[in-house]
This record gives sequence, structure tokens and C-alpha cells, in this order.
Amino acid sequence: MVSFILSYMKILFLDIDGVLNSIDNMNAMSELWRIDKNNKSKDNYGHLFDERCVRWLKLIVAKTECKIVLSSTWRISGLNTIQTMWQMRDLPGEVIDITPTSVSQETINLYASNSNEADRGYEIQEWIDIHKPERYCIVDDNSDILPHQNFVQTNSKIGLDYSSALIICRFLNAP
Repeated sequence: MVSFILSYMKILFLDIDGVLNSIDNMNAMSELWRIDKNNKSKDNYGHLFDERCVRWLKLIVAKTECKIVLSSTWRISGLNTIQTMWQMRDLPGEVIDITPTSVSQETINLYASNSNEADRGYEIQEWIDIHKPERYCIVDDNSDILPHQNFVQTNSKIGLDYSSALIICRFLNAP
């Protein structure tokens, strides 16, 4: 984990599958790759992300100057691997950290909700409590987030889109 993160940063907690990697795009890329194995639909990291979704991420980064903390299951690859992939794919923004894959009992007790469905929400909350960003927004296609968190849910079929990008920018640029 990054030991020094400026507390005034705007943080985008980013999921990959269903956000940058839409189901429509993954299906199209799989079909193209089956037809032509030389088709550049994959690299060493997996399917290339949906170009439309990446453009919306680029807009978010440009309008908010946010930093990215990966909350996706892709984070189990490790921060260095994710940062290398980001650079190799020329993706927008800077991935500065990943959320923890386990949380303290203290965090669970402090933010316990009526549902056990907030696993990712607890991981994100632990990161927030440690690093204290000025503003943050979570974008994910799943709703396993705590009720009080700034959250934008995408439709996994299409991923990050215009309306989601605008809401995220509002969260991150709020006074």
C-alpha cells in the first residue's frame, strides 16, 4: 500500500469489469479473437477495455484531476502489475493504490449495515478512514457498497457512460 497519499486528493474508486470492461465489449472482443487469433482484442492482461468507457474515464480525470484507487477484483494482481498495465495500455489517470482485500473487525463494527452485502464497501471505507481523501466517488456495476458512500452504479452491459461520468464529476468537484 502507498504509505503517503495527500489528504486533499480527489479519489475515484474504480471497478474494471462492468465499468471499463463492458459486457458488450467483452463479447465483441471474444468473437473477434475467435475469428482471427491475430486480432488485437487481448493482451497479457486480458480483454482490452471498451474504448467508449475509457474515453469517459479520460473525461472524468480531465474535469476532476482525480487519482484512481482500484477497488476491482483485478487488484489481486498487485499495484505494480496494475500500474504497468495502465501504462502499457495508455489508460487515463494515475492509479495510486488498491483497496485492501480484507478489513479489520473494527471497520465492520463501526460501519455495520443491516446487510452483509457490503464487502467492497467495507474495503473502500477502510481505505478512506486511513487516507482521508478530501472527496471521493465509487464507480462499480455491483451494489456491495455501504449506504452512506458516494456511489455511482453502472450498467455492466454498457459500462461507464455519459450520465455516470457527469454524476461522478459532480461528486468529485462538489464544494
